[in-house]
Amino acid sequence: MFENYYLFINKYLNFIYLLFAIILTGLSTILVPPFQNPDEPAHFYRAEEVSRLELVPSFVYDSQYKIPQHTDSTLVFSAPGGYKVDKGVQQAQHPFTRLSCCLINRVDSSMFIEAKQYKWGSGFTRLNFGNTAIYPPTAYIIPSIGIFIGKCLQLNIIQTYTLSRIFNCVTAVMIGFLALFLAKRSRILFFIALLFPMCVSLFASVSQDASLICFSFLLVAIIDHAEFNSTPQYSKWHFLGMVLLMTLIIIAKPPYTPLVFIFLLLSIPLRTRVLLFSIPLFILMIWFYIDHYNLAIPFAPVEMHINAKLQVSHILHHPFRFIKMFFKPEWMAINQNAKMFVGILGWLDTYFPRLYYKMAFMVFFLGLVTCFEFTRKDSHFKVKVGLLFFATITLIAVMTAQYVTWTALDSPVFSGMQGRYLYPIFPFVALGVSGYKKIDKISPYKSVFLILIVSFPIITILNLVNVLIHRYYL
Repeated sequence: MFENYYLFINKYLNFIYLLFAIILTGLSTILVPPFQNPDEPAHFYRAEEVSRLELVPSFVYDSQYKIPQHTDSTLVFSAPGGYKVDKGVQQAQHPFTRLSCCLINRVDSSMFIEAKQYKWGSGFTRLNFGNTAIYPPTAYIIPSIGIFIGKCLQLNIIQTYTLSRIFNCVTAVMIGFLALFLAKRSRILFFIALLFPMCVSLFASVSQDASLICFSFLLVAIIDHAEFNSTPQYSKWHFLGMVLLMTLIIIAKPPYTPLVFIFLLLSIPLRTRVLLFSIPLFILMIWFYIDHYNLAIPFAPVEMHINAKLQVSHILHHPFRFIKMFFKPEWMAINQNAKMFVGILGWLDTYFPRLYYKMAFMVFFLGLVTCFEFTRKDSHFKVKVGLLFFATITLIAVMTAQYVTWTALDSPVFSGMQGRYLYPIFPFVALGVSGYKKIDKISPYKSVFLILIVSFPIITILNLVNVLIHRYYL
């Protein structure tokens, strides 16, 4: 009887997800003020470029600006000049900067009144948003379509921004729905993570994070669907989807490149494995060649004391000191990143109650207990080990990239890491630890666990509304 309840809920998990995802992303779109997600202004600038078909942005130096002289030769100043941006975007964003720079500030009608007066076509200015200008246009296709339509309909910039959010949100949710439809072993853990507030808020933002996350979940869902049968059953559409999704992921964020090695572990002909492995890497090299100019432009504030070239040099000259950092965990940082994975919203300044985080971790634990299987008896054991191994290597690569690009020179600790960077890695881990046993010791409890899991989004909805209203409106 218990098994029947479990199977029934599990069968319709994708539809349950769709219901809650629509509610949660809708609330996030409405309640989160404009430009109040991590790096959202810079992402919007890049999406606006793509809407003008400026696929590879061009940085123009300000020849009249002189970089300040400083006795510390290790300091790197952000490049003078910038990329082409519609003046109205910067002006429309400005009223809302008061929210991100001070926790006591709240949304008021004057912000929207001021922002709504700015329209497209007021001319162009130059801004250095190198942290997003380096990204390929593929990650911004969906939000840029919203921007393009907004321009065609002569909407003001805030209305266009909202339309772009909606386009990104709807697309991400539908891809998440498809991922849950295809996934077998990993779908319970997928369900939990995709409905955490952090993931929901990223889906309801103008950024490449939404695309990156849903592409990763869909890629693993295809592998779960085709590989993890008694006999692997791949079609040409599976291969096409996998190579396309992996390419989109690694050109958007090269530190995720180690994930491509997973293709070499699949139960498919060697020639196909090599093609799946090689094509994304080849396209990544092409993008590096096309975009190498932008990759070299410094953009971080000088006070952060970031020097990527010297940081790499220090790592190469003191490799064991750098490696040692991985074995000195900062438990406060780990706890903070775990909370960010669940949800610290806004500009990472909007926390949920402590009890909510404890409940979220407990629900995640219940999901893990419900679907956990990691045994040599599993016919897919080698693939699962490979998934976990390359997910770990990818995590190390992401941490290293953040250390090089967003950490003070020669810092003894990692910084710059955020919980949202774990989302594209998570589905690979989820599949690596998941299995499906029809009968085991906890079978009588699985249906209870699953009911608790599918009920948790209701608690998330209530907390999300409460947290966002108190942060931005009360």
